[in-house]
Amino acid sequence: MANTNRTTYYEYQACSTPTEDTLVLIHGLAADSTMWDLVWPLLAQSFNVLRYDLPEHGKSDPAPSTQDLTWPYLIDDLHCLAEALKIGRFHVVAHGFGGTLALEYARAYPEAVVTLSIISLHAAVYFKARPEVYDGLRAFIRGHKNAGPIGAHLAQMYCSPSMDAWAGRLYNMADAVSADSWIHFLDLIANTPTVDLIKESSTPIFMLFGRSDPLTPYEGLNHLLTHDLAGKRTLLVPNASNCLHIEAPELTASAVHDYIKQVTNQQTNGSNPLVELIHDLCDPLGVTDGGSGTIELNCLGGFHVKVNGVSILKGWNQRFAKEILIYIALHGSAARDELIDLLWNNAELTQARTQLRVALSHLRKLLKVGGMDADLLVADHAHVRLAGTVTCDVLDVKRAIGQASALEGEERALAIERIFDGLPVPPLFSGIYHDSVLSYWYGIENKLQELSRWCLDYYECHGVGKEAARFKKTVSRFLPGYESEASGDA
Repeated sequence: MANTNRTTYYEYQACSTPTEDTLVLIHGLAADSTMWDLVWPLLAQSFNVLRYDLPEHGKSDPAPSTQDLTWPYLIDDLHCLAEALKIGRFHVVAHGFGGTLALEYARAYPEAVVTLSIISLHAAVYFKARPEVYDGLRAFIRGHKNAGPIGAHLAQMYCSPSMDAWAGRLYNMADAVSADSWIHFLDLIANTPTVDLIKESSTPIFMLFGRSDPLTPYEGLNHLLTHDLAGKRTLLVPNASNCLHIEAPELTASAVHDYIKQVTNQQTNGSNPLVELIHDLCDPLGVTDGGSGTIELNCLGGFHVKVNGVSILKGWNQRFAKEILIYIALHGSAARDELIDLLWNNAELTQARTQLRVALSHLRKLLKVGGMDADLLVADHAHVRLAGTVTCDVLDVKRAIGQASALEGEERALAIERIFDGLPVPPLFSGIYHDSVLSYWYGIENKLQELSRWCLDYYECHGVGKEAARFKKTVSRFLPGYESEASGDA
């Protein structure tokens, strides 16, 4: 076999509960199998799990030459590994480039792949729209010996600011891949009709996307899901970027687990015509779940919600609508049991579940404006999330805090000033009283306190007393503890 002369690094973990279901995890381009570190133990609770490094990635040997890096070569690489481990049929969870490889593998061995879950289709899906930009990308990559420097830029886009700790790891992963190989991989996937492979595949496919993924143009994704891939099972995760298995491992593992169990149970028990009809009418994870809708949520300086540009003024003080909306927006999603614990922890469980169903129904109606067919509140049996494009001023402030914290010197001071100058008229958090929301805000407020004191110290250490006094007055409008100091400077 073609790949027996090189070493492929892999790890295999058997499920603690004996099962015949095996998951194969395939990482993306310029990454390696350690990208699955957070989601791997969660999936291993229900499945046997195999992860491996692609050629010239991680601890795997490179191919004999760059020209050997073809789909048949990569397919044979995985096939040899599966045969060696005596894994005849398996599920695949793949990221980016790995998703297209899995599609090619499923086309070559359709009986081997039971289900395929793809996290973030590779950006090459959109290359044909702007070929001149792709040429610029290739020229940029050629300016480097290996993929590390480019990987450093990608690391900032792969994950949200809260995952900055992964930046160094992602750089090291990319650094193992030569620039020539990366260009070859890019050409390989750019010349592959990934979308056609999805449309033509007989394998059940589940696709997960981060709504805030900068590598996925929103217009392109929206067109794909509403035209080329309409009817395919998808999950759009608000306030998440490209690497959902790093940013939201629990949500990712749960969604993949539920999808696989649904498909395998259906295959075992046979299809149910009534269930299929209901799914066709209202698929809770499908593309009719609010694709192009927008939710603008403002919590600072007063609570205000706009849906598709229309203000929703009434109904927010009923059935915890305000609290549920804010909580889901801030956390990206919520488990049903989590909401019950937060809002009805003293109620009997059956009653609490009924209360939650009624509350979600009320919130779903609030988020529907005239003429909308799709739901912007999506709930399955375990989780609740928001569909469409979600913006929230609290998350904007949190993001700005993360960016300012990464700066130094005068740049950091100016960034901190911009945060406070952009805050609305106080009181900042009025009319929102539930602990589940307030505790989140208090965490942000503590960060604002830390940054403001750093900024004051910076100005005072550099002898900029006038600027320090002005900034102190600005901060005193928003945070406790500055009032007396500010009045003394007047």
